Amino acid sequence: MLTRDDLIVYELDWPLFLSDIAAVLGFERRATDPDELPPLTRLVGDYRPTAGYSFPAYLTVPLESRGLTSAVCMLVSTSDDALILLTPTRHRLRPDAQQILERKRCCWLPLEEALAAMGPRQWRATEAAVQALQGFTGLHVPSPEANDGTAFFPTPAGATWADVVIRFVDGHSVSVAAGEITRTLHYAQLGMADGRNARPTKQWELLRAFAQGYGLLTWKSRDADRRNQKRREYLARDLKAFFRIDGEPIVATDDGKGWRTTFALASDA
Repeated sequence: MLTRDDLIVYELDWPLFLSDIAAVLGFERRATDPDELPPLTRLVGDYRPTAGYSFPAYLTVPLESRGLTSAVCMLVSTSDDALILLTPTRHRLRPDAQQILERKRCCWLPLEEALAAMGPRQWRATEAAVQALQGFTGLHVPSPEANDGTAFFPTPAGATWADVVIRFVDGHSVSVAAGEITRTLHYAQLGMADGRNARPTKQWELLRAFAQGYGLLTWKSRDADRRNQKRREYLARDLKAFFRIDGEPIVATDDGKGWRTTFALASDA
């Protein structure tokens, strides 16, 4: 007869398992997990398809359909944005729970369809998973080219202002790089065209003035002007909207007598 001492209980190494899933699907693990989650639900990480956009990804392993529906309702109700839900299989997700996810435009990934085993702790994302994440991105991340001709830069997630390089090609265009992504763009695509006459805005002119000084503008600069204070604020606003990077793109110099860009900037001259 077996006794309690004869039994061996195996428990899944959750941190290791979740880290493996996050690495394969391209999710970023958090340093800390949320305090309150549905039973048998874990945060896998955050899906960051581009800078400025982040979506939480959860794994839930309920033992019955009712528990899965309850987990879906709780996750959706406590999240302001769409989310990614991972489940072991397609089983147990009832039509009502699936409709909730669809209305919220969430992404549902059954692990048996999203991951392919290549060996011990060796996985790869399936084509179905790649397509599902691409479709989810298309629903929630706007196209780099808007209908009015403006654009936003496809800044890599995690990029900082130090990763950005802007170089003027001519008076109307710049070459922009962030990480491995490079684009040549017209001032209108940066949102710096005057809506009344389509000419460059004062922000564009100020950006050119900064470029003449390789990112530095002081009272000794040729384009020094008291009106640059407000123009600098507008320029910083436009750059933040275009790149969606946290922090300030333009800061005061150490002596307080001018400003400098926190990204690399060069003129065409």
